[in-house]
Amino acid sequence: MSWIRESRRAFTLVELLVVIAIIGVLVSLLLPAVQQAREAASRAQCANNLKQLGVALHNYHESHRVMPPGVLGIVNASSGSNTLVYPITWMPMVLPYMDQHQLYDRIVPDIEAGRSAHSFAERKQVVSALVCPSDPNGGKVAVNGSIATRDHGFCGNYVLCYGSKTFTPDADIDDADDTLDDSRDDNALRRDGMFFALSSIGLDDVSDGTTKTVMASELLVVPSEGNNVDLRGSYYFGRRGAAVFTTMNPPNSPISDRLSSCLSVRGAPCTTGTDSMIYHPRSAHEGGVNAMMADGSITFISNSIDTHIFRGLGTRNASPGEPLQGL
Repeated sequence: MSWIRESRRAFTLVELLVVIAIIGVLVSLLLPAVQQAREAASRAQCANNLKQLGVALHNYHESHRVMPPGVLGIVNASSGSNTLVYPITWMPMVLPYMDQHQLYDRIVPDIEAGRSAHSFAERKQVVSALVCPSDPNGGKVAVNGSIATRDHGFCGNYVLCYGSKTFTPDADIDDADDTLDDSRDDNALRRDGMFFALSSIGLDDVSDGTTKTVMASELLVVPSEGNNVDLRGSYYFGRRGAAVFTTMNPPNSPISDRLSSCLSVRGAPCTTGTDSMIYHPRSAHEGGVNAMMADGSITFISNSIDTHIFRGLGTRNASPGEPLQGL
């Protein structure tokens, strides 16, 4: 009787290593494509959120015939002190036009009465439409660990254009009667955009044309550390212009932002100061930022845009006349 021996051949070590190497190459080729697809989807969502903000702003304009003020001062008349205790940004004013009626109804009466302490919980509510998914820190809450009244609340990624120069909201508002203060010669000159302190700008005031005037863009939110609060994107702390930006320098500029309280991090450098403040539009997107023009259209502005053209886009009546295509 004869036995037939079957030969069972397994992978050799060399063959196994070759297979592993091939799999590694395939993963290395696919991973960047997956990451690019994910970022493209996030960037598209960021642009869509910005578009929805534009719809809300235009609906506000339809109701009031002007855009909301970039920074709104609230005088504490109830205390008799007549002091500007609770300046806020434009954001609470547009909440009803973003399907946030309940939040508006809870927070604005306290704001208008100067009772800021009554609305801390509401101020921490995140409005998802104002968060860009490309920014991992978007939607964070600025909290001062030791002083509850300095819990500035929800910080988002979308900001409105103050103009093309540095700005100082404190100097722009007269504390005594909540009016614009032009005692400094350069105050009025700084207010060349659409959303400055106590602004009341309608689309008819944009003589450059609504397609050549930037109305909104993005910024990167920086998490606070303990008692060190970064105000960028804080919608409920208007005194330092936390939710506006300037086109003085191109997007994602290596030049530091300047504000009264901040933390300098990679991609969002800053220095502290309370005068001649500047916030640059910044994003996590490759090569530039999303921006909304005054007509509500969305465009992508490159980091390499000419500085003079970008400054012109930030003004409502001094455009350099250059076409926007190709930015």
